[in-house]
Amino acid sequence: MEELEKWVWKKWKQKWKLVRIARELSEKTKWSIYYSLCFVVDFLHNEKGIGFSRKQLRYAFNKLLNDKISNHPEQWRFLLSLGGYTYKKKSS
Repeated sequence: MEELEKWVWKKWKQKWKLVRIARELSEKTKWSIYYSLCFVVDFLHNEKGIGFSRKQLRYAFNKLLNDKISNHPEQWRFLLSLGGYTYKKKSS
């Protein structure tokens, strides 16, 4: 797993987008593209302290999953929360 994390970090530092990293990781590991994206976001957020906006996450999931997620708009948030990433709106 450490090898994959190093690979993800290297690609992130090379300015790859979440979508591209997830696609490549999916091909490399034979994981589903959805799981790959969850892994990337979880690692970057929890291990490296990278914060993502709701807009960034929604874009990445919709870009990769199209119809699969549009029927369940909260599904991406739920799966990310299982990995320890929770996005909370800032109160005004």
